[in-house]
Amino acid sequence: MDVDRDVLGRVVRKAWVQWARTQPNAKPFWLVPYDSLTESDKEADRQIGEAVAHALEAADLSDYEKMLGKANERILKLEAALKESLKRGK
Repeated sequence: MDVDRDVLGRVVRKAWVQWARTQPNAKPFWLVPYDSLTESDKEADRQIGEAVAHALEAADLSDYEKMLGKANERILKLEAALKESLKRGK
């Protein structure tokens, strides 16, 4: 793998913070930027990034595209169900 571990950690943290911002009761520490994390938290993000990078390298691209397509379908179904639930006031 030719990608710097720190770059992978930053990608993971960016995705995490983007997700955290969508949460109604986000904890402040969820929003801490990569450069402000403890070394231990940075290392956790680096290891997650490495694991994802290795999985993508090992995966057959067509399988990966199928997996993304299925995940997107599930997300769209969940989104539709959530919108319907909100319309009903639940």
